[in-house]
Parts: sequence; structure tokens; C-alpha cells
Amino acid sequence: MSDVRDILGAPKLHGEKAEAAPKPKKAKIERPKGMSREAFALLGDQHPIISSQLAEKGKKDLKAKPKPSTKGVVVWNFKGFRNSARDDGLELKRWTKAYKDAAGRVRDADDSNDYSFAKFNKKIQLARYNDEEYDSLVKSLHSSHEWSREETDYLLTMCERFDLRFNVIADRYEYVPSSHKVHAHPRTLDDLKERYYAVARALFIGREGGEAPIANQVLVKHPFNKQHEVDRKRAIEQMLERTAEQLAEENALLAEAKAVEEKRKAEAAAAAAAARRAAAQPVAAAGVATPAAAPVGAPAAIAAGVHRLPDAFSNDPGPGVSSFFDANCEPARPKPGVYARGMSTTTLGGNIIANVQGGARGQKAMETLMAELAAIWPGVQNPPRVSTRAVCGSWLALRNEIVALHELRRTRLPGGGVGGATDDKKSSKKRR
Repeated sequence: MSDVRDILGAPKLHGEKAEAAPKPKKAKIERPKGMSREAFALLGDQHPIISSQLAEKGKKDLKAKPKPSTKGVVVWNFKGFRNSARDDGLELKRWTKAYKDAAGRVRDADDSNDYSFAKFNKKIQLARYNDEEYDSLVKSLHSSHEWSREETDYLLTMCERFDLRFNVIADRYEYVPSSHKVHAHPRTLDDLKERYYAVARALFIGREGGEAPIANQVLVKHPFNKQHEVDRKRAIEQMLERTAEQLAEENALLAEAKAVEEKRKAEAAAAAAAARRAAAQPVAAAGVATPAAAPVGAPAAIAAGVHRLPDAFSNDPGPGVSSFFDANCEPARPKPGVYARGMSTTTLGGNIIANVQGGARGQKAMETLMAELAAIWPGVQNPPRVSTRAVCGSWLALRNEIVALHELRRTRLPGGGVGGATDDKKSSKKRR
């Protein structure tokens, strides 16, 4: 009926509910390009004012009943306190927390009447001397002819006052002798350090009876060196006072030195490579007896009978030369640790054989080649028995020569060396 009344424009009956006006739709805000979804969600009215977790926690706290404290009701007392870090005995007052039990007795939360921050007032324990120690230990120091006891006492007082902050001490140092006959010498920062550390070191050593009981003490282990400090500061000043021309000249010298070092390394590497090539070539020296005939099937390089021990494999290579070798038979320094030369050489030789090109076929060819050589010279497959530097280096060089022989047979011989007959059969079948 409400629809008919609306069409006819008739007034609504008493008690009939008026329809709610449609809510205007809010314009949808599009997220700007490059803005994250979380940041965009904060722009609208969808995000809560407070975290839901905090709201839930607040509800629980409001519903929970407060538990009475076992210590009693908290009260505050206005009472005095002293600061143990002060020497004048000043007493101040403050409000302190206390607890009042059911019987009406009041108990302080902190029973101590001292200032709570007095524990952070740390004082340096300085070395002080008496008359006997000054006469027997301090007076005999080398610097004592320039320092009187009165001035030394003044220095120790300043060190205690300013907690060994020598820059402040040197700024406030104004010693005035009590006698007019004594003249005050101007003291630098290094002079003050030298005198204090010398006195403290002499007292420590004298009280312990020698340096051995306190050998690890800093002043005993590292005595102050005034001349070293002066030279260090002078060097820093010279570094800071350099001009732009001096900096450019220094950089040019460093670049030239780097170029010379690189050139020297390149020449040394070229000389080493030339020596290896010369050692690898068979040399028929004049006057050398011809060795016995090699067994049938021996390779040409082995059948030549030239077995020389290169100088690089000697047991006494000289200072600074490593006793280990890399895959190229060059001296190499291993990582820090403990190594057995024989085990390390055997592992490296196995890696040399395992890195042969050709995959599974190449490995099979290497196994066949090693079997052929083992038939000629038994034991060629075994690791070195005596693990000296010369033996291990020669054993690795032999492994490299075996790999070189395998590569030669694979690239130069018909059919790729090992397995060549099978390859010839396959090629003949393809031609048919």
C-alpha cells in the first residue's frame, strides 16, 4: 500500500514508518601509483583509531579488580638525605616513597638514606707515596732532577682532581713554588704524562719487589715513551700541513711504485713459465750415457730417458718459499691450519686427474692410460711414499705430464687416442 500511496501522492497513515532516505555514496578514492597498500589504508576512515590489541587489553584492565598490595598503602614522606659523593656533609630533603600497613606503621621503600646516584661517582685510585718511598723509589728517577717533591705533589693533586684528564690538567696547570729561590719550569702535556707515569711505574714495581709479579700490568708492560709521543705528533702535524702539490707528488710516486711492482711480478711469472717449459722439454745433454731401451709401448717422452729434478722441487727452496704446491706445481701457501704434505699432495693429484676434459669418456681414457703406464712402471698409480718437498713436487709434475700425454693422444692421434678403433668403426658405418 505504501507504493500506491506514493504514486497517488496521498499522505501516509498514522503509525506507518517513513522509509529511510538513501545514503549518499561516498566517492571511492583510488590508490596513487607507487603508494603501498598499507600506507593507502591509513588515508581513509577504515583504520581504527587505536590498536585492537590495546583496546582489548584496556577492557580487561577495566573489568579486573585491583589487587591489594601486600606491602601496604603507598604514602610519601618528606625526609632528608645525604650524598656520600660530597665531602661537605650537605643534607637535603626530598619526597620518598613509603608503605603504611594495617597497623599504621610506616616503612620506607628504600632504607638507605644515601643518594641513589652516588654509586656512579667513581674515583680513580692514584698511586701515592710516603717519605720513605719517595726517597728510595721516586727520587732516584731520571726525571727527578727537574722535578721537586712539592711540584710532584701538586701534579698528583691535579691528576686526582681531574681524573687523569691530562688535556684539562695541562690547561689548568699553574704551579707556583713556595720558595722564591726555586723557579717554575714550563710544563708541556708530554712532560706531565712522563712524570706521572714514571712515578706510578716506580711505585708499582717497588711495592711488588720487581717487574715479574706484575709483568702484565699496563704501566709495566708498556711504559710511557715521551720521545715517541713527540715524534708521533710532529709527524701528524707534517701530514696535516702538506700542500696540494705535495699530495699530488706523493700520489704520483705511489702510482709509479705500483707500476714497478706489477712489472716485476710479470717478469718473474714469465721467467718461471719459461723455466717450466724448458724443464718439460727433453734435453739430450752431451756426454750423458744413453739409457737402456724403454719397454715396448712406452710414450716417446718417457722413452727418451730424461728424468731431471727441477730446482723448484728441491728440499731447501730458501726462506719464504712454501713447501706446498698447487695444480701447476707452483709454490702455494695453504689456508691457516695444520696439513700433512703427503695427504695434501695425494688429494691434489686426484683432483688433477679428475679435472680431465671429456666427461665419463675422458675419465675412462685416463684410467686406461694409467693402467698402461702401471704395466710399464709398477707403482705409478700409488701416492708418494716419502713425503718430502722434492718427492711431492715431482709426483705432481708426473701427474701433469700424464694429463698432457692424454691430451696429446686425444687431439693428435687418429680416432682421439683411446677408443680410436671404435670411433673409426662408427665413422665407417656412417659412410656406408
